[in-house]
Amino acid sequence: MAEISKQIKLKKLLMFLGLVAVGLALNLTGTNINRYFGLPFYFDNIGTILTAMIGGYLPCIVVGFFYNKIQGFNNSITTYYCFISVLIALSAAYFDEKGYLRRFPHILIAIFTFSVFGGFIGSFLTWFLYGFGFGWGISVDFCNRISETLGLDIFTSDMLANFLIDVADKAMTAFLTVLLYYAMPKKLIELFYPIKNQVSLIKKDQTKPSEYKLSLRTKVMLLVGTATTLVAISAMVIGILQYHNSTVNEYTLTGQAITKTIAEELTQTG
Repeated sequence: MAEISKQIKLKKLLMFLGLVAVGLALNLTGTNINRYFGLPFYFDNIGTILTAMIGGYLPCIVVGFFYNKIQGFNNSITTYYCFISVLIALSAAYFDEKGYLRRFPHILIAIFTFSVFGGFIGSFLTWFLYGFGFGWGISVDFCNRISETLGLDIFTSDMLANFLIDVADKAMTAFLTVLLYYAMPKKLIELFYPIKNQVSLIKKDQTKPSEYKLSLRTKVMLLVGTATTLVAISAMVIGILQYHNSTVNEYTLTGQAITKTIAEELTQTG
């Protein structure tokens, strides 16, 4: 019996890691497609949302967190956005548990929520990281057009521009994810039910089997995961503040150098 139990646990672990690997691969593929074609969208949450639909909370949170860590090897600043990916992962798993991701118009609530996390919170973080600046890309051009057309200030225009772009991105992401989900064999999806049912934020029918109750091991995993997440968030906040301060200092030094150069030119001209 002990040997059988070990085999079952090993099988679950391998399935968990396999699902996480597929989710990360889909996110990275979406990002690379965006870069290759120069699209104004991201497509970097397809794997996260699909993992939530198949495996529930734990695997999709891992995918959301480590996706940004992997991206950080190419661009360190993306590491600071990992908590936004985790928020999207948590909300995706919750909306899937409620059945919203497979029903219309309920899926619109999920798309709106994803867009708030990615658009508003993401753009605010960008604004802060770049020393109260707005980075670069198509959102900057869109921001300028909104500001000129509606007469809004730059900050509000940037928030609105990023939100609208994110709505389009998350709508297409949700559509592609649902297509992938229904294209998968039902028997394959059912294999991941034990993983998906380990954690639930919605109270289940008490008349159903007790498979929905958290085991002691799962509770310990959640406690350790929560503690690790809090430590990671603390480290990330410190990193964000340091990056922000260094960016402000860099812009300040650049401004001082430009001012000095102009002053010298004026002195020579005078």
